[in-house]
Amino acid sequence: MSQPAHRKFTPLSKLPNFDPQKVPVAAVDSHLPPVGSERLQAPALRQRFALPPAWDVELRQEPPTGNRSPMPAAVLVPIVLRAEPTLLLTQ
Repeated sequence: MSQPAHRKFTPLSKLPNFDPQKVPVAAVDSHLPPVGSERLQAPALRQRFALPPAWDVELRQEPPTGNRSPMPAAVLVPIVLRAEPTLLLTQ
């Protein structure tokens, strides 16, 4: 079964000569102070996620990147519960 025309796209991994290691870094936040270790402990994280801040949707018109229609997307930020909680980063 073929995909509708608006859903056809090429994944970045299939683009010729695409190397994620060569994508330039836009910014590094080394000027920010480190997060205190007490705020990275499981009880503090549970409390923080139990009462999320109010958030308003930021609407902006994205420039077109092709001929396909926009599609819903999400970002998963997995926190691994260890002696010190860590983020799971994938490539």
